[in-house]
Amino acid sequence: MPRVLSIQSHVVHGYVGNKCATLPLQLSGFEVDAINSVQFSCHTHYKHFGGQVLKSDELMVLYEQLVKNEINNYDFLLSGYVGDDTFLSKLGYIVRDLKSKNPYLIFYCDPVMGDNGKFYVPEKLLQIYKTEILPLADVLTPNQFEAEQISGMKIRSEQDVFKCIHQIQNQYDIDLVVITSVQLEQNSSKESLSGYASLKNVKKLKFTVPYYPEHFTGTGDLFCALLLAQYGNVAPSIRGDCLERVFSLVCSKMHTVLKRTLDMKNQNNEIIYPANIELRVVDSIKDLLKDEPCENCIINLL
Repeated sequence: MPRVLSIQSHVVHGYVGNKCATLPLQLSGFEVDAINSVQFSCHTHYKHFGGQVLKSDELMVLYEQLVKNEINNYDFLLSGYVGDDTFLSKLGYIVRDLKSKNPYLIFYCDPVMGDNGKFYVPEKLLQIYKTEILPLADVLTPNQFEAEQISGMKIRSEQDVFKCIHQIQNQYDIDLVVITSVQLEQNSSKESLSGYASLKNVKKLKFTVPYYPEHFTGTGDLFCALLLAQYGNVAPSIRGDCLERVFSLVCSKMHTVLKRTLDMKNQNNEIIYPANIELRVVDSIKDLLKDEPCENCIINLL
């Protein structure tokens, strides 16, 4: 059974970070070990929240015991939200250490920094990502804002999307870059949302999914976990041939979780925002176990 070390946020209540990444991976046959970069009561869109942000020394206490017990044998590393610069630097050390132990380890990096034109982590983390983390990544899943910050380019058209992706791939030698959500100035449609992917600057695709106006939290974390679950189960020699199906299944599973979340929100008026819009991951187990493309999710090879 393939093993994943997932390093990202944790909440007591709700589904973001490790809380929404672990179950989908387990359902796909992955053994998941989780290190929490933060531990909060709930995500930060609630009126009241609190908790702890792990520092680098606390991260290393956890990792060093894995090393001493010789249980740091992983096939995949998944990283998400990190709120502390020293923690992020030590994450780079852990990636290098794990890759020295297993040269075939695949590092999925979701460079969570911000969205909608603004940072929600300290801006100094961007430079650490550029110098210490991205050169180690095999798969990168930024949103549009994060991709623009990493590349230094503004995305206004589909041509800009791939210029941005190619610059990131060429600069950091990353096999697969996925921009998970893109809003182009030339396309003001609110009926669908598109993302783009490029495998080794050779195979490119666009995926389009239904747009929901509600403000979900944790969708990027779930997307990256589903991508690892689908793409990580494909033999390396045929990943390029399976890329279209991989994204079809990822988008289909995302769509079913979001739709179920909205359906259950509308059925229960007693729960108020934002608790009523928490991703219904457990309620979607049967959907997550299905490998059926959804007709509402469109994949186009470019």
